[in-house]
Amino acid sequence: EPVGITATGLMDVPGNLWDAGWLRSGVMPGAPGQAVIDGHLDSVRGSAIFSELHRLHPGDRIYVSDAAGREVTFSVSALQVEPLDGFPTLAVFGPAHGHFLNLITCAGHFDLARRTYDHRLVVFAELL
Repeated sequence: EPVGITATGLMDVPGNLWDAGWLRSGVMPGAPGQAVIDGHLDSVRGSAIFSELHRLHPGDRIYVSDAAGREVTFSVSALQVEPLDGFPTLAVFGPAHGHFLNLITCAGHFDLARRTYDHRLVVFAELL
């Protein structure tokens, strides 16, 4: 599902626990640059779409399909857990030479006061 930017300047999240959100102001997966897709880790009811994202390893493949059924394939290059405060925004969302896909979900500990996790897992992948 296409998502935008929140009033606080963060990438929005999909409205459904089982949908992934593509940043519509960014590039499409497979196009030059860094496409970014996020998804929920879990909810009070249990796991969500990206609950197993941490199980990926460098070299694993990620397949992304569009509404027309066209598919592009990426290879995982790295996984990084980053603090929410001090998140490497430019490295994840900034300009890049190549065709990349970055997947984001929550990680770390749930912060009750902020109602979110204190870290993010970022999976970096490159078009094959």
